[in-house]
Amino acid sequence: FVDNFGGRSEDFRFGTIVVGDPNLRLVRGQTYRFNNITEPAVDFWIKYRNLPGEEHALPKSNILGNEPTSRNGATSDRITFIVPDDAPNILYYRSDMQPDMNGVFYIVDGP
Repeated sequence: FVDNFGGRSEDFRFGTIVVGDPNLRLVRGQTYRFNNITEPAVDFWIKYRNLPGEEHALPKSNILGNEPTSRNGATSDRITFIVPDDAPNILYYRSDMQPDMNGVFYIVDGP
């Protein structure tokens, strides 16, 4: 689990470690859960390009959850992301509401 929590919207918590806008390595085929628990609420997108707008977002089929808050671009709740086997080597996360909140997902093959 990765928590984006109150305070600065660009801070992330990994257990007890807090970092701002980390670049992360994700493994193809693995599932990741991002808890977007910001106050005030901010959107969280996973995108092909680090640009505003839904046209740069990953298809909803890669984001799990039936509730509107569980989708790509959700402003609260958990976003569950399965990294596609054919994902490009670089994806981005960002907030269109808070452009300073953004970073890189480096996509790698599993063991």
